Amino acid sequence: MINFRPVTTEDKSLYYEYRKYTEHRGCEYTFANLLMWGEQSICVRDGMLLRLAYYDGYYSYAFPIGNGDKESAIKAIIEDAKARGIPCTFMGVYEDDIDFLESKFTEKFAYIKARDSFDYVYDIEKLATLKGRKYHSKRNHLHRFYDAYPNYNAEPLTQDNLHLAKELAETWYKEKLEENPDSDYSMEHTALSRVFENYSALEMEGLLLKNGEEVLAFTMGSRMSEDTFDVHFEKALRDTSTAYVAINNEFAKYILNKHPQVRYLDREEDMGLEGLRKAKQSYRPAYLTEKHRAVLINEELKPRCPDESDTKKLWTLWQEAFGDSEDFLRTFWSTAFSPDRCRCITNDKEALAALYILDCSYQGKKLAYIYAVATAKAHRGKGLCTLLMADTHRYLKKSGYTGAVLVPAQESLYSFYENMGYKTCTGIAESEVEAGNENISVTEISAIEYAQLRQNLLPQGAVIQEAENLRFLATYAKFYKGEDFILTASIEDDTLSGIELLGNADKCADIVKALGCKKGRFRAVGKDKPFAMYYSLTKDELSAPSYLGFAFD
Repeated sequence: MINFRPVTTEDKSLYYEYRKYTEHRGCEYTFANLLMWGEQSICVRDGMLLRLAYYDGYYSYAFPIGNGDKESAIKAIIEDAKARGIPCTFMGVYEDDIDFLESKFTEKFAYIKARDSFDYVYDIEKLATLKGRKYHSKRNHLHRFYDAYPNYNAEPLTQDNLHLAKELAETWYKEKLEENPDSDYSMEHTALSRVFENYSALEMEGLLLKNGEEVLAFTMGSRMSEDTFDVHFEKALRDTSTAYVAINNEFAKYILNKHPQVRYLDREEDMGLEGLRKAKQSYRPAYLTEKHRAVLINEELKPRCPDESDTKKLWTLWQEAFGDSEDFLRTFWSTAFSPDRCRCITNDKEALAALYILDCSYQGKKLAYIYAVATAKAHRGKGLCTLLMADTHRYLKKSGYTGAVLVPAQESLYSFYENMGYKTCTGIAESEVEAGNENISVTEISAIEYAQLRQNLLPQGAVIQEAENLRFLATYAKFYKGEDFILTASIEDDTLSGIELLGNADKCADIVKALGCKKGRFRAVGKDKPFAMYYSLTKDELSAPSYLGFAFD
């Protein structure tokens, strides 16, 4: 077991001696964050600095830094995790870290984009001036602040006035807890308390925003690198919301004036909080610092393609997750299933998690439509889906795919997949209509003819879905054409379910009548509601698709 010891302020010079061997500049690489968040420990071993963190109930390691044997350090960490009985998880992993792990520990780790941990990095001059149309609303907020507090002043945060920031912080936490008693700010509160206790030792710099003797807001941060300053905390009273814009602007001007070589402000991550994410995005970051988690794969839970002996296990999992009949599964297996387009995690008795891949193309490249992602109920909440998805991304990349698309089964899953690195890329227009009065011609056609006509009606940036997509779709839907549209639909009782309508979408009511139904539901090209999500598997990222037609509900 590695002999880790707790970090203290005395370790600052030691830490930066090793940090100089990495080019990474995420917020987790500042010494202040190493000291303040969770329980952090370090160990120097064979020219490498190793770090272990206990945070929010979980252990994780940082990628080792230094000029020693990195491979040996990682092997030692793997053994340390085994000895402690904890998962071997590296946080704050960058693309070149992944390249190293894959070169030395091929397919031993799964890599998950940690969207909640992406740093928002801003052009400091833009935050200081707020020039341009993109910052119009921020300037309006700033002017409202000036109108409300014409005699405000901003003063540097020092040991002499630090107690004022502490008082505002305590008021802020009290208000938040009164507003939402179930919220938990304990870790942040502890982290901020540590900064207050070690403000000078950490070489922190900050500002107080005041109206006379009243403190409206404060902010503080530390130098990350020659050209980047890290903003660790920013607090303002609830009844002075414009103060957030003001303190942000004042601090940008302050740092720019004091440290003219600083070009960027790193305002750290959004922790997956929707309100915080919107706020950080509203300031138009210059870029996001992308990070991953690297998780050592338990050999007993290693994802793989299934063999024939897994069929019954997969069917049982599918039926538990989606409630479909064996007849439906036989149909899917005979038209769309292929072992090399399925990834699963199984044991001797059952399938713990599985997903299926349908081949598509986009901009002439091979694209995967990930379908029917499922985890057995008894094994949910253990990270199996995340592990399966991460491994599937590697499998797809190795198999020549350039990206993956999926359609979340419910609204809550959009944030789940977003935190894996997926981005909502297409919308859909949905409508419900009663049968119309006009008589129009609607003719049933073959899947082959539908595919041919579809090529001319798809919008620019569409995913091409043919082959097994159409074979499977044809088992429960039919294909139609009219004078200026094509339609894929199924009919049950007197209701038409339009899976895809391309062309003239104004004829929905008349289509319902022509096919002998009383009412119909349609999906067409549009942006009424979010639909498909996209994940790029290449470093040279293609623009995301703008349309996905068939989602197999």
